[in-house]
Amino acid sequence: ATSRALLEHGRGMSAVQLAAALGVVNAVSRKLGLFFTGCDAWLTPVLAAPPLPLGVLNADEEGVDAVQWIRKLMDVAPFCVMFNASGQPAMSMPLHWSARGLPIGVQFAGRFAEESTLLALAGQIERARPWSGQAPPLSATRLAC
Repeated sequence: ATSRALLEHGRGMSAVQLAAALGVVNAVSRKLGLFFTGCDAWLTPVLAAPPLPLGVLNADEEGVDAVQWIRKLMDVAPFCVMFNASGQPAMSMPLHWSARGLPIGVQFAGRFAEESTLLALAGQIERARPWSGQAPPLSATRLAC
C-alpha cells in the first residue's frame, strides 16, 4: 500500500518539483562531504527510540499516504536518511541491548568511498565487544521494549 502511495506521489510531481528535490539531496550530499573532511567516522543512533514492536512499521498499512509514511520512517530512523540519500557509507552495529534483550544499534557513517575505514572499525569493535553469541528473545507474541 505504501509503495503504491509513494509511486502515486512521485507521479504527481512536476519536473520542477523533482529537480528541486534532487537539488536538496545534492546540497546535503555536498555538505556531508565537507563535514567529513574533518573526521573519519560519525557515530549516531540507528533509531530514535528502542526497537519497535513488530508491525508498527507496516508498509502494507492501508490509508497511509506517501507523506505520512515518510514521516513515520523519519520519526523512527531520522539518522539514517541522509546517508541513504547521499550514498555515503554507513553501518549499523548492535552495541547495546535493551532490558528485554533487544539489540540497540549504533550507526557509524564515513567519508565518501571509504567503506574500508568503516569495515576496519567494525572489525575492531567486534573484537573488543563481540555480540555473535547474543540473540534477541523469540516469542509467539509481540515484543515490547
